This record gives sequence, C-alpha cells and structure tokens, in this order.
Amino acid sequence: MQDIDKLNKEIESLKKENKKLKSSIKHEEEAIGFEFVFNAVKQPLFLLKSISNQQVEIHRVNNSATELLKFTRKEISLLTPINIGLFASLEEFNKNHALLSNNEQ
Repeated sequence: MQDIDKLNKEIESLKKENKKLKSSIKHEEEAIGFEFVFNAVKQPLFLLKSISNQQVEIHRVNNSATELLKFTRKEISLLTPINIGLFASLEEFNKNHALLSNNEQ
C-alpha cells in the first residue's frame, strides 16, 4: 500500500512538472512570435513604460524605429517619448495612457 501511495505522489509530482514545462514552452513560443512580429513590422514601434504620472520611459523599440531615428537602441532608451516627438508633453501621454487603461478594462 505504501508503494502505491509513493507511486501516486510521484505521478502527481511528474504531472505538475509536466504542466510547468508546457507552460514554459508556450510562453517561449509566444515570446518568439512576438519578437518576430515586433521586428518584422515596417512601421516604427515603441513600447513605453509608465513609471509614474510624472515619468515615462521607452522600454523597447523595433528595427524600423532605430532606422527612423538614426540612433542605437541604447541611445533611444536614454531618451523620453517627449524628446523624440511621440507626445508633445507628459500631460498628453498621461491622457492617452488613461484612455488605454479605461478601454482595457
């Protein structure tokens, strides 16, 4: 009886590990798919990260954005969306950000 219990516990453990591996693989496939699409788009794409309502940073850019701006990714990451003209001001960004957040809900 102990052998059966031990075997059942091991089976459950393996099922959990299998589920984690499948989830990890799915996440990796999604990341690879996103990366491909993100860089294949011919329009400049900017992923922005809102730190607070007083600070926003450029998190990532695609290849088209680097070609348009004529800067490296590292140089672009040191700029703000306002510096490169994506938004006229921080207030404009905050308004757009609020609209996106409301629509997502």
